[in-house]
Formats: sequence, C-alpha cells, structure tokens
Amino acid sequence: MPPLRVVFDANVVASTLLFRNSRLRWLREHWISEQCEPLISKATAEEVNRIFLYTKFKIETDLKMELLSIYLNACETVLVKDECIVKCRDTKDQKYLNLAFAGSADLLVTGDADLLVLNGQLPFVIETPADYQKRIEG
Repeated sequence: MPPLRVVFDANVVASTLLFRNSRLRWLREHWISEQCEPLISKATAEEVNRIFLYTKFKIETDLKMELLSIYLNACETVLVKDECIVKCRDTKDQKYLNLAFAGSADLLVTGDADLLVLNGQLPFVIETPADYQKRIEG
C-alpha cells in the first residue's frame, strides 16, 4: 500500500522539530522513515520558514535550518494552480486546503479549529495530530 499523502500545517511541523518535549516528536521519525508522503507548496513552505525564523526560538540559525531540512527533504512539492472550492473562515489557512486539494492528499493534519471544522466537506480527511497518530498506530 502506498504511503498516505499528508499535509501538515506549519504549527505541527514547528512543534515537531523545535520543541524537545513536544508530543509530536514521533512525527520526525515518521517523515524520515517515509511512512507518509508529506506535501508542501510554495505558500506552506513560506509559512514554515517564517515560523522557523522567529527570534523567540532561542536556537541557532544553523540548527534551525538543519531541523527544517529534515522535513523539507521528506516532502513532495506540489504546484498549486487553483484554490479549493471549500473556503476556510480564516483566509490565512486557505493555503492548506489548496495544497491538500491540489496534491490529492489523503489527510490534512492540524490543530487549527478553523480547519478541523471543515472535516467531512472535502475529499480528504482533516484531523488532529493525536487522531493521525491513532490512525498510524492502528
């Protein structure tokens, strides 16, 4: 069975890579071992990069870039030409729906309530990281 095609929102990616005590640390190995195929677009990559550049994260820039490369090397880049027909009430989150739609994603993994409320209205599942972990662990 091919790996699941998954969009991870920028906060999930940042929590996974930047915080040692994150409950999401398991995702790092998940990406490295190619158990899923993370999808990324220009817009979502810019959002991840913006978070990684925050000065409040007291991590050296070289280490941030090394951590970010773990995720980016696992990703398939998708060219998003059209917007998803379903609109998010927070327009800043529309880029995740657009990517999932354009990339024929199986799932969108997020903790954002504005995205989670749309589950069931799209051809892909929208779920929390905890629900995704339950799915993976069977």
